[in-house]
Amino acid sequence: MKKVDVRNYLVGFITIILLSINMSFGESILNSDKVNQYTPQINGVLTKKGKPIDNQKVSLSIGLSASGKSIDLSTFTDSNGRFEFSPVYENKESVKIPLIEHYVTIVLTTELDIDESVIIWEGSFDGYEIEDYVKNNMANLVCDAANPLKYFAFSIDDDENDDYYVNSQCDLFGYIDSDLYGN
Repeated sequence: MKKVDVRNYLVGFITIILLSINMSFGESILNSDKVNQYTPQINGVLTKKGKPIDNQKVSLSIGLSASGKSIDLSTFTDSNGRFEFSPVYENKESVKIPLIEHYVTIVLTTELDIDESVIIWEGSFDGYEIEDYVKNNMANLVCDAANPLKYFAFSIDDDENDDYYVNSQCDLFGYIDSDLYGN
């Protein structure tokens, strides 16, 4: 009787199993045509004590925790104090690594002068699916530079357990809690 080397069978069997796993789950791990959306459409109006602030530079900074990358954009207010930013997307070949969360930080500010800045929006969310509270508020930001800085807590689940915080001098809505920043 011919002797059979069990090691060769074992190596072949393990190779087949690994190839099967790769074929089954490979698509979910590597998404070559994935589009990541970092911000929704942003529309706002900037005033000071009710008067529009025209020709004011508004800066948008987007921080991406997964890559350590930052995207910086800016625009200027019109004669009515209005500003806007189109949604920011990126086609990205990404490898998803389990248990690593991907946070997007959005900071929207303007510097009125050397000693006075306005925080229009400062907050983070996880993943690349933008929650409704972000979309709804950023679609119509009403910001008065005379407003104090406040924090706003938003809940994205029915039990109000999964909270996200935004710091802003704007009049936001849909929050479950708010107070002066630092209180």
